[in-house]
Amino acid sequence: MPVTNVQSHPKVKASDIPLEKLATSKALSQQEKAAEMTRQFESMLLRQILTEAQKTSIPSKFASTGVSTSIYKDMSVTQMADTISSSRSLGLARELEKQLSREIAPGKTAPGPSQTTTGKKISANEHQRAAQPPVPQTKAPRL
Repeated sequence: MPVTNVQSHPKVKASDIPLEKLATSKALSQQEKAAEMTRQFESMLLRQILTEAQKTSIPSKFASTGVSTSIYKDMSVTQMADTISSSRSLGLARELEKQLSREIAPGKTAPGPSQTTTGKKISANEHQRAAQPPVPQTKAPRL
């Protein structure tokens, strides 16, 4: 019986994978995961903006206010937000992706809790002090 060539991971579009399973997908590279995650974040933000923008519209006695109208408005807002974010015309997803690509750059790892970015070891006490924000030095007012 002949065996056909089976790929371990067939080519999958990132937009076909649900957000909650995106991080664990082995079919996508880190760059593809970051691009899709930022696109979905931009889409979610656009949905919130568009939903709030619709609330300010003037109510009409001719417009229906039933459940079906509410569902239709929600579906249209979701589709509009997904279309805008898929076109990458807003630019927020691209900027977030640039920031993430710096964080997940190949060959670079984030410094551990006992190392600085220079690779120098620091004590636990120094690490705790470095994690706290500096206390501003101000003069007390004269009475």
